[in-house]
Amino acid sequence: MQDELARYVLFSEFVFDLPDEEALPESLADVPRADPSKKKLIYAVCKSLRSSKRHEERYKDLARTVVQDLSLDQQTEGITDFGKLDTFPFEERAFLNAFVEALQDDDREEARSILEDRESSIWAYSEERGSDWVLARRLLNLLEAIEKQERTLDDVGDTLADLVDYYVSDGRRVDTLHRTLEQTVQEKYWQTGILDELVQDVRRKYRAFADQLQRMFIDRVDAEGWPPTKIRRQTQVFDKTITPSLAEHGRRVAFVMVDAFRYELAAAFADRLSNEVEAKIEAAAATVPTTTRVGMSALLPGAEGDHYLGVKDEKIVPKLDGEEIIGPDDRLSHLQKTYGDRCAMADLDALLRGDEEAIDDTVQLLLVKTREIDTAGESMNDGIERHIDTAQEKYLRAVSALGEFGFEEIHFVTDHGFLLLSEQEPGDGVEKPAGNWAVKKERCLLGTGSESTSTLVSRTEELGIEGDFDHVAVPRMLGAFRRGSKYMHSGMSLQECVLPVLSVKTAT
Repeated sequence: MQDELARYVLFSEFVFDLPDEEALPESLADVPRADPSKKKLIYAVCKSLRSSKRHEERYKDLARTVVQDLSLDQQTEGITDFGKLDTFPFEERAFLNAFVEALQDDDREEARSILEDRESSIWAYSEERGSDWVLARRLLNLLEAIEKQERTLDDVGDTLADLVDYYVSDGRRVDTLHRTLEQTVQEKYWQTGILDELVQDVRRKYRAFADQLQRMFIDRVDAEGWPPTKIRRQTQVFDKTITPSLAEHGRRVAFVMVDAFRYELAAAFADRLSNEVEAKIEAAAATVPTTTRVGMSALLPGAEGDHYLGVKDEKIVPKLDGEEIIGPDDRLSHLQKTYGDRCAMADLDALLRGDEEAIDDTVQLLLVKTREIDTAGESMNDGIERHIDTAQEKYLRAVSALGEFGFEEIHFVTDHGFLLLSEQEPGDGVEKPAGNWAVKKERCLLGTGSESTSTLVSRTEELGIEGDFDHVAVPRMLGAFRRGSKYMHSGMSLQECVLPVLSVKTAT
């Protein structure tokens, strides 16, 4: 009786929802169904069953049985518009097809309407189908964001500082949406099915927007140099942010040096922080070239005016007070010159495991190091986006843990940002300009040379740096001097050069 009643009620809803009832195959014309006068009752019963967690699984079983008994999916193959409801599981694919067609026809309103209608669907967000609809939503979100920002770019002021302000306040959201889109594609193991053509189209649109932004950035760096005067330099971060908290306020401070924590990542992370803490994010200008050695040493006290980039064995050797600052131990030694035993260093993973030995109560400044994002980017060509999401979960736990250890302020800083491309394009390989280049990185060259059509060659003083070389060469576009990676840094782009200083006050 239950099966018979389910067939009667569900098939009735299915027919009532068809925009064109005449599209129903003749072979189904004699299947019992309710009189149209009972339409509201049928709709109410089905809606109640689908919206109840108690009945949801039983409803799914009954619906699948009806489809199987009537061969409903096969008999309705010629129908393309099933209405608004998805009574049966096979209708969900038709709605996804309709979403694809709406976007391909530039009908954003219809595509958004389909997505919103599917939010209450028990089929669209089922375990086997849900990732398709998450991907569909992220495709539309990114596409709309790109189109909005393309219009906004015309209103950005003429200076480099104006462009940086635009990126920090609004433009960086496109990079966030692109990153989360690529994460969804990876979580589907690149099996994007009927959405594949849309994925490729939106990727092309993102790349076109990113290229346009890059052209604007490099043209302004060429005209004005780097960094713009109104933005805090990376070499000023410690003295202007950390020193006052230690010296004037006597607070316990955690200085979390996150490798490759680009601005949009920090902004997204800040949005996830609990209301129990007070968070503030500011932008800082990276020291060129945007590499780990350079950036991490630039974040130390006294770096402003004393940061020197030496060259040894074709590698960059940063110096402070004439001493080489290569790795974490060198950074700690430099800090201990000023703070002595009041300063200690801990690895983030060890800290989260509850290793308290390195955090004595006398420690006022704790240097916390972590590099999972950069490690993932350097070691894998695909999959970094999923590691980024995991890393952010770790940073959330770090805020709680450091608060429990008694640290009143937590400052997340970074050495450099990075580019994250969907794929390498044929024109992404950049030829090295003529010259004598002592250091050859992926997206920068250090030495002496002359400019070319595809590169910007700047004198060191034009980029606010001192070193054993006269010129820095970077690609004008989002390419590299050696190809192969979608994750890149060391060059100059808004994504690489605009860095976060995320300050958190705990409830301690």
